[in-house]
Amino acid sequence: MLKLFQTVVPLLESVNGKLLLMHTDDHPIISKYIKYKEKAKLYNAYGPDFYKYLHNDGRIHTNFKQILNTGRVSSSKPNMQQIPASNSYRNAFTTGHNMWVFVSSDFASQELCIIAYGSQDPVWLDALKEGKDLHSICADLIFGQVWRDAEGDDKERKRLRTAVKAINFGLAYGMSEFKLADTLQITTEEAKEMIDKYFTVFPSIKKFLTTLGNFGKDNGYIRTFKPYRRIRWFEEWENNKKDFSILGSIERASKNTPIQGTGADMTKLALIKVRDVIAQNNYPVRLVMTVHDQIDTVARVEFAEEWSDILKKTMEEAALHIIDNGLLKSDTNISNAWEK
Repeated sequence: MLKLFQTVVPLLESVNGKLLLMHTDDHPIISKYIKYKEKAKLYNAYGPDFYKYLHNDGRIHTNFKQILNTGRVSSSKPNMQQIPASNSYRNAFTTGHNMWVFVSSDFASQELCIIAYGSQDPVWLDALKEGKDLHSICADLIFGQVWRDAEGDDKERKRLRTAVKAINFGLAYGMSEFKLADTLQITTEEAKEMIDKYFTVFPSIKKFLTTLGNFGKDNGYIRTFKPYRRIRWFEEWENNKKDFSILGSIERASKNTPIQGTGADMTKLALIKVRDVIAQNNYPVRLVMTVHDQIDTVARVEFAEEWSDILKKTMEEAALHIIDNGLLKSDTNISNAWEK
């Protein structure tokens, strides 16, 4: 058996997922094995064993933790926030009664809006205000003639847009050239060149993130945006001011926390406002779930349209409390089952 496996990939040292991705062209079985592992993981998490979380009332009752370093809410037993975003999974959850429907709302491009607001980058602000495709605009500026020459070539444009999109969203997590290289399956040198080009095109974003990273390394803490300015302390900082590994971790967290943490502040404020408006008006609505920047409610069918407008307005009022230029909007929809 070992000899047979060695003839497939002679230099394969393990079946680690990241390592296998580098060998997908070596033999067809590699890609099939990766897909099998992905399906097996989903089956183990959301297959028959998931029914153990079903209560006598036919519902799932998750547990929320509200105090995390990032400020986000987490979910456990089961982790409902890790249910795959695909509606083939989400739609398995219904209201349980045809007189009720889901009314859900999420902040549109929340983290991108926070980056744009914090950096005041004119290209980002203009694109988001006018509802343009930010990723395509960034791809045009970064790849230039290569992007323009690819007009009509949907596959190539998608590849270039995907690369820029990975950087845009990776900014919120302090993405390094190593992570980008792994995400896009390119060399580290290519990834570094791409990031350097990106920050040449968007110097205000580079300055914004560099300032955040340096502040955390110099002071041992970082804050979210006004008006809350919630503080995150780095306990390891005091005794490790010369440890480059620790400082690197603090730098990444210092870039991430004001972005992800400000989004968490905003969503929690929205949750409070939604709860209050339901209680104060005795609306036929229940607050049932939240996944990062999305708030899920169920409402009586006859009130759903009206509640959809109220929910959208309430979410956007919460956003204005932090991003006061009206940049951040919410997308609200009505459905018979839970949706992304």
